[in-house]
Amino acid sequence: MLKYLFTVGMCLGIMVCNAQVEKLKDLEICINHTATHVSDSLVNKGWKLDPALTGSYEQDFYRTFSFGNLETDPKKAQAWLRIHTERTAVNRVYYQAPDEKTYLRFVAEIEALKTDKTEAQIIEGQTITTYKGENYAYQTIVFNGTYTIVVVSKKYYADHTQAE
Repeated sequence: MLKYLFTVGMCLGIMVCNAQVEKLKDLEICINHTATHVSDSLVNKGWKLDPALTGSYEQDFYRTFSFGNLETDPKKAQAWLRIHTERTAVNRVYYQAPDEKTYLRFVAEIEALKTDKTEAQIIEGQTITTYKGENYAYQTIVFNGTYTIVVVSKKYYADHTQAE
């Protein structure tokens, strides 16, 4: 099976997205770019927009992409990525890792940032842990054999959570 690499980086103001996310920075770089810019970059690198999992809720607009769809079953993908915007800029990125090993690598990277970690909460069967960092807030979500890393802009997190 082919191994895909996803690297999101900046070069002369152009975001480059390859196949799979390798580092936390790959997700962080999407924050504060326009949804169109991030979407176009993902599509140009082989991610497929899933219109059925794209839409809006109140002021929040989201686009869902899959990578590595199997020809026999397009709903099975190696990885999923969802970007959220409230106005024009991406404020949250959800990355469903292809496996637990990849997920744990991201958790280790988040913890290495010396973030403030909250106690895990179980909400509707999902185990959710929040980490507050200097530049971003992060969440990890484990549910029914799926592993998701969320990167949230500092402003969005501050605007949508209660002061502690």
